[in-house]
Amino acid sequence: MQDEGHTMNSARSLAWAMAVLVSALGAAPAAADEPTSPEIHADGTVTFRLKAPDATHVVLNGDWPGGAQESKVALDKDGQGTWSVTVGPLQPDLWTYSFSVDGVKVPDDINPHYWYDRWGSTFGSLLLVPGPGSRDYETQEVPHGTVSATWYPAPSLKIAARRAYVYTPAGYETGRL
Repeated sequence: MQDEGHTMNSARSLAWAMAVLVSALGAAPAAADEPTSPEIHADGTVTFRLKAPDATHVVLNGDWPGGAQESKVALDKDGQGTWSVTVGPLQPDLWTYSFSVDGVKVPDDINPHYWYDRWGSTFGSLLLVPGPGSRDYETQEVPHGTVSATWYPAPSLKIAARRAYVYTPAGYETGRL
């Protein structure tokens, strides 16, 4: 039983390390000969590309309604080994997707925007289609509050003081809420 637990912990550690590696690789600047992916067009269609010259079969998996999650859209390969497909139009929103290369799930290594769960076992790339439906995901100028660390007496815990983090909304310090 102890060996099984050790194996589970090792597998989680390996998955976490792979997720960190994937994120580090995804954030690297694209080389001059790298294709652009994803490419959002004015009509809401999106072109996905993946450079995999040795692959024999590449599929796009996405979470948009009526999209690739149900139909597993196959990509076409050009003479330089770049696979591509155009889907949509997609509604403005934040979507997730990944590729399946010869049966192995991989994120879009060109796209620096990705997500993974806390165990590193589920991952994918992010696609933000701009428009009214995705405004909540876009960076916006908003008033910012303050997080302060303060110490308070804690005799019931038999310690002299304990630290607490306190959030106050923008304008609280000046009395202009």
